[in-house]
Amino acid sequence: MRDLSAHKAKAAEGYGWTMSPAPILELCSRRDPESTPHGNRMNVLFIGESERSCWHLARHVEELGCHCWFASTLAEIRTLLARYAFPMVLSTRPVTEGSPLMELLSGPVRTVFYSFPVEDGCLWFQAIPEVPYVRHVCAFRPGEFTSILDNLCSAPSAQGA
Repeated sequence: MRDLSAHKAKAAEGYGWTMSPAPILELCSRRDPESTPHGNRMNVLFIGESERSCWHLARHVEELGCHCWFASTLAEIRTLLARYAFPMVLSTRPVTEGSPLMELLSGPVRTVFYSFPVEDGCLWFQAIPEVPYVRHVCAFRPGEFTSILDNLCSAPSAQGA
């Protein structure tokens, strides 16, 4: 369990980019603003095997004004969920019905997406909230998913207005 902002400079050296310390948008948690450790910035939890696998997306999300956290084990996820509000979770592990991740991440005010690798990229699926009465599964390509994140991070319900 790591606060990704603490490792920005070190990671930036290895990837040839820098992350802006000042957010573009000031966002807040959709639940309890007092449980957000960095002012009015929305917390986003990244789940995966390593931080390296999510740096490009974490950079984009931080540029939108969110604060990014990373966890790789169920224990780390459980600890972070107990401490902070995470209205958005992005996972490189499947979050499917009946899985331990689905049980742990289910919440009334949380949106969860997970990626699935295909050929030279990945597809993104929305796991939570589940859309009732939808028989087909919607998969989003990386470009489409980035647009969805842009909208979710700038939606009025995500802002402290």
